Amino acid sequence: KIFYPSISFMTGNTSKALLIQGTIIFLNLFSNDIILILYNSIRLIINGSRQFINILTYSVAPEITIDYAKKNLKKISHKFKFLFKYNFYISSVIAIVLVLFLKEPFLMWTKGSVTWDFNFFILFLVASYIEWLSIPYASIPYSINKAEMLNKAFIFLLVIYFTILASLFRLQGIIAIPIALAIANLYFYFYSWIVIK
Repeated sequence: KIFYPSISFMTGNTSKALLIQGTIIFLNLFSNDIILILYNSIRLIINGSRQFINILTYSVAPEITIDYAKKNLKKISHKFKFLFKYNFYISSVIAIVLVLFLKEPFLMWTKGSVTWDFNFFILFLVASYIEWLSIPYASIPYSINKAEMLNKAFIFLLVIYFTILASLFRLQGIIAIPIALAIANLYFYFYSWIVIK
């Protein structure tokens, strides 16, 4: 009764870590160092933006926890709407800034050893943007101490991602990564939306 809900709080982060490390292992096995460096560099920059959005979104969680304990669903609904709107604006601004300004810092960071791949970058950004928009939905189960609501979603996200990645990689190359990520993140977005509704 205690173990499963407790371990459920680790599922999201564990799923994210398995996705990243699994992709790195996959690229090590089936591609070259340049593709691996491109993936890791873009991922680090975009995931840094995600962490910023994540911290700001989850800062509201204690207030939602208090409102849930008081059974004040109207306040929770109001805060969630604010959170989603705020998250949308912040995510959109960050995405626009990255599109406009990332190329030059990326080339400086990699010292020109990796070719800038705009198609990979923009698809990876779109896939990440979908995930950013799902953060408010994912934060609610954690706020009300029901993290186990999302366990299946995190597991299926991994299954969907790696199945699509393995299926498309031979034909699409590195572009298969953001395509698989976008589809997996869309699944998670709609799953968490349904659960919260």
